[in-house]
Amino acid sequence: MISPLSNLPLFHLGPLPVPESVVATWGIMLLLAGGGAMLTRRLQLVPSRTQAALELIVSTVDSQIR
Repeated sequence: MISPLSNLPLFHLGPLPVPESVVATWGIMLLLAGGGAMLTRRLQLVPSRTQAALELIVSTVDSQIR
């Protein structure tokens, strides 16, 4: 029986085992970084409605953190 807490390697990079959790984490990081790059590509000094909505969300989250 395999424990659900076991960390079996998905593949090896040379001597380093790479588990599925690392691959999933890197995939999520790539999606978030790509989405952030796409959203911030065409920012303007006079914001559009979409940019204003995103800035409102960011400032709300920022005020909740501080």
